[in-house]
Amino acid sequence: MNTQVEKVERVAKHELLDSAGTVTERFEDAVAIRYTDIASGDVIDFEPKGEAQRMLALFGARTLATNEASASRQKDGTSADQMDAIRERFAGMSGDEPKWVDRTREGGPRIDQPTLAESVVDQMVIDGKWTEDERATKVAKMLETMKADAKKVTVLRSLPGVEAHYKRRKGGKAASAADIAALVA
Repeated sequence: MNTQVEKVERVAKHELLDSAGTVTERFEDAVAIRYTDIASGDVIDFEPKGEAQRMLALFGARTLATNEASASRQKDGTSADQMDAIRERFAGMSGDEPKWVDRTREGGPRIDQPTLAESVVDQMVIDGKWTEDERATKVAKMLETMKADAKKVTVLRSLPGVEAHYKRRKGGKAASAADIAALVA
């Protein structure tokens, strides 16, 4: 079994452009985007104007609302929590001093690392790789590893069976073979 994780090759480069057409890191200074296909080197610069601005604004607002609700659900938020998160995010963009999102934070879903560590041990015990007596030591080691390198979370989640244990521990329900069969019956 290959335990080395393959690196995903980057296929495109996304950049923001200021009014002079210069690449900028600041959304506040951007008026356009540049999309570069790495394989071909083909470049598309796009500065939305007129109806395109409205179209992209609505698409972005709908996507942002969905993202905020999803983030709230991942923290076990109620429907009211989700709606509050959306309202708060939109309120931060309105008024005299709209605020841009802090882009320095980590992206992606938030994983409860202690629950993930326990879930990995669940599967490793089932697979006969570790014993129940090793649980505390292995959980501690995994938490230490995840703290040192957040990318290890992806590796741990990729072990077959771990997601089902994680969902169960978080109170969610993983679909069974019977559930799937019923969908196509």
